[in-house]
Amino acid sequence: MSLVETARIGTSSSTSKIRPSSILLRPRKMAARMFALIIGIDNYQSTTTRNLSSCVSDAKDVRRWLIDQLDVPRDHICLLTNEKASKREIEDHFMGHLVNNHAIERGDAILIYFAGYGSSLPAPPEWFPGEPPHDSTVQIICTYDHDTISPDGGIAGISDRSLLAMLGELCQVKGDNITLIMGSCFTPAPSTMRTPGRKDARWTPTMHASPDDLHNGLWKGALIQPLDHAQRRGFYDTRETHVLLASCGPIASASESPEARRFARDLMKMHRRIPLHRTSYADLVWRLNPTEDPQRAFCVGKHKDRVIFDGVPFGVDSRFVPVDLIDNNTAIRIGAGALHGVIEGSEFTLHEHNHRSSLNPAVAILSITTAHATWSLARCETSGTWVGKKGWAQITRWNNNTPFKVCMKKTGFGFLRRLKPRRDPSGLTGTGGRGGVNIAHVASSSQADLSVTVGFREMVIERRDELIAANSRRTLRMPVEEGTDVIDDAARFHLHLHRANIQHPLCPMVKMELHQLDPITWSQVTPNLLTNGQAHLIPDRDAIYQVILRNETDYDLWPFLACMDSKGYDIEMVYHPDGRLRSPPLRKHSHLVIGSGFKGSEALSFSLAENEPSDSLFLKLFVSSHFCAMSFIEQGVPSDYQSIDVRRKRNSRDGSVDEVWDTALGIITVVQAAQ
Repeated sequence: MSLVETARIGTSSSTSKIRPSSILLRPRKMAARMFALIIGIDNYQSTTTRNLSSCVSDAKDVRRWLIDQLDVPRDHICLLTNEKASKREIEDHFMGHLVNNHAIERGDAILIYFAGYGSSLPAPPEWFPGEPPHDSTVQIICTYDHDTISPDGGIAGISDRSLLAMLGELCQVKGDNITLIMGSCFTPAPSTMRTPGRKDARWTPTMHASPDDLHNGLWKGALIQPLDHAQRRGFYDTRETHVLLASCGPIASASESPEARRFARDLMKMHRRIPLHRTSYADLVWRLNPTEDPQRAFCVGKHKDRVIFDGVPFGVDSRFVPVDLIDNNTAIRIGAGALHGVIEGSEFTLHEHNHRSSLNPAVAILSITTAHATWSLARCETSGTWVGKKGWAQITRWNNNTPFKVCMKKTGFGFLRRLKPRRDPSGLTGTGGRGGVNIAHVASSSQADLSVTVGFREMVIERRDELIAANSRRTLRMPVEEGTDVIDDAARFHLHLHRANIQHPLCPMVKMELHQLDPITWSQVTPNLLTNGQAHLIPDRDAIYQVILRNETDYDLWPFLACMDSKGYDIEMVYHPDGRLRSPPLRKHSHLVIGSGFKGSEALSFSLAENEPSDSLFLKLFVSSHFCAMSFIEQGVPSDYQSIDVRRKRNSRDGSVDEVWDTALGIITVVQAAQ
């Protein structure tokens, strides 16, 4: 299953396009709504400018930090280094990647990072219109072609006035969640700081460009923006448009020495030291400044007391479920139960919060003692003190009674050992995974649910599960380095695909239908396409469908519809009701339409990749008489649903008698029409 994309039809309708042919080989975390323009320059075009040695590596480290630690998609980041970071290139990419990027919505986090030389020039006449000449200087970030002569005159980098105007335009279009990080300085190192062996500061004199070149290279938008005395502070002017994090103050010096590079290094290590989701810019800089270090980080901006990046990368992580102390603090209640696949003996780790990309170590291990439909009771398996009566839990062991059977050839044993979950020195599992499923290794592929052959570069996976093999491609091939998580993914997928309530208290009284819609009127044009739980469709990119759930029981129900794609082992909730609703949306002896065209009820569209004769996916319906967050079971591609802390005051006996749950499965097969 591919990512769920939304395309508006008319004014109130939308289509969630599900492409069963898309392959996703490893789990993907929730993508952060963050975009970045990263610039690092070591080598300069001007022969009089001495090259630097660490700015490009700093820029690449920042890019890696955004991808690995903050889950920023690679295509959200633009990296410009050395000759790719000329004045024209930086300005063009600032406009193309940021200002005119329709993928960036107002309020998304935007980062501009610059590591390279800074410089300064005397302010030319009329730099501050209407004021007499004065002894002001203009701060400059040195682009690759800074201090060179072009046919149009000298190039004087990008001035403070230009960049502030550019940031102002960006703020008008995309909002004020903008962070400017600068690893440069704008004054030379004092002679007292120049010691033998000390490298040059990230400052260079401007030898060829003149003050008049500042006017010639001024950003056009800066000509119409008002100026004031505060702008004489250069890049360090306090603005509403953005927050500046600088490696040093306006009259200090940033050098190339390893000690002075601590700013970039420590900035990117802060996620290991403090929970970033509650850390402001000001607090971050305070923590970055050791008292003995002469180079001190600097922060300025009217929003410097705001959480860094306005908290955008640190949204709610749906992998966590709420934990409460109940019965006068004598019992532990976890907000996941049999509906999620939790049984007695399942294990969770306890955490302080449920935010992504923010330090969140496990503080205890919890083992399930009793599993009800939507919640469970647990005991603490580790010593220690739990501060507070609330917390969050992440599953680390499902404890499935029937193990997932894997057959691997001898050449794959070393690869398999690398798949074992790691534990930190404290013995508490971290926050990286969705938990282990019991896996049994069998000698014969005929006994296996999954057969894996690992070659030198390629990994061949044969799916032997009857339900998957009968409806999806039987064999998958992938590079070895992309398959390190595939067995765990396949095991969890198998668990959620096959598990059911053996008592079947609701089915077949809860039924699922699939109907094709007219793309203009959104009226039904076909009868129910699901026959005995299966539907066969011809690929049509313009066709849209809706799911109708019919409830003939005496219970009002909470429905959750998951789309499961075995090709990438993805599980995605395509319908998840809001837990704050006063009553369940699927009322007794009534029906619910998924695909009405309104937000939260998007229609579905199925397509097939070129040269694929057929493909299938599974629509799995979970229903319960009580609400619970089902995004907990997702893997591969997360949905737009944001887990909400819905906790109701209960004791250990509440809800255990009248809670009911069940599942239903629909198989959607898309087949190319015969030529």
